[in-house]
Amino acid sequence: MTSTCNHDWRNGIKINKKGTLESVLECENCGRRQYVQEGEVRPAHLQFVPSERYNNLRELFKPKF
Repeated sequence: MTSTCNHDWRNGIKINKKGTLESVLECENCGRRQYVQEGEVRPAHLQFVPSERYNNLRELFKPKF
């Protein structure tokens, strides 16, 4: 099924096998989920956030285990 969706990405979380939280992007329109891996380029909705703020967000939401 191919449909055209103008993705409206929102930050979300998922619980991984270790029981820690991981970042995930979720489209508000179609429900598609895109997992964010360490070392990936910035998600499209965070491209214009200054580097210092982006690094603070990554530090704040990284798993604590």
